[in-house]
Amino acid sequence: MVQSDYRELFPVLPELSRFYRIQRNFERIYADLALLLAEHDGVYLIDSQPLAICKGIRYSRERMMTEATSGRGGASRRFYGFKLHAVCSGSGAICRFGIVAANESDVMVGRCLLDERYDDLHSIIGDKGYLGLGIYTPAKRNAKQAGFWCDFFASARKCVESTFSSLVRCRNIALQQLNSFWSVRASVCRKIAAHNLNRTGFRGDSALTRPAWAWPALECTPSRSPRD
Repeated sequence: MVQSDYRELFPVLPELSRFYRIQRNFERIYADLALLLAEHDGVYLIDSQPLAICKGIRYSRERMMTEATSGRGGASRRFYGFKLHAVCSGSGAICRFGIVAANESDVMVGRCLLDERYDDLHSIIGDKGYLGLGIYTPAKRNAKQAGFWCDFFASARKCVESTFSSLVRCRNIALQQLNSFWSVRASVCRKIAAHNLNRTGFRGDSALTRPAWAWPALECTPSRSPRD
């Protein structure tokens, strides 16, 4: 379509295979751009989104992408692939994120994304998967001592759920025919950058100021200790 309808704007186009290689090489640029464009409002929410390579009975078949593993998503649905862990602002911008294997512990990834030395943990809301990080989370049913939780927190969590829903519906974050972890990271970083860019709407220069929350995106490996 670009070659036929916009030939005057793009007289020379790379081959399709080279275009895909360029997109992979832009991984770090897309990640830094996404974090630069993130808007901060003092309230943050952390959650995870499954990035499935396959579902159902296909998850048990051998794959060339050795970094992917089987795990469980929402409602205990089993899938094979990765998980996107993201810290979102109250306005829906993604301020930090990490891509890990599907079977990684939410708490371990949360410790990589959050740092009590610099972050105000009392401004962060999560679900039960992040229990133990010092942030606001609902208590488990068998908890001996329940932490503070109210209806406002439950309502606020809908923001991060809407953000993930937008990524799935509008940015097509689902992994399609990607054959390497590098391609997965580049694809997700590109779509998060597009999401944050859409939310800023090019309003002034505030989006180009890197706040304390905007750390570089994590590239966690599927080991038991995600690394920065």
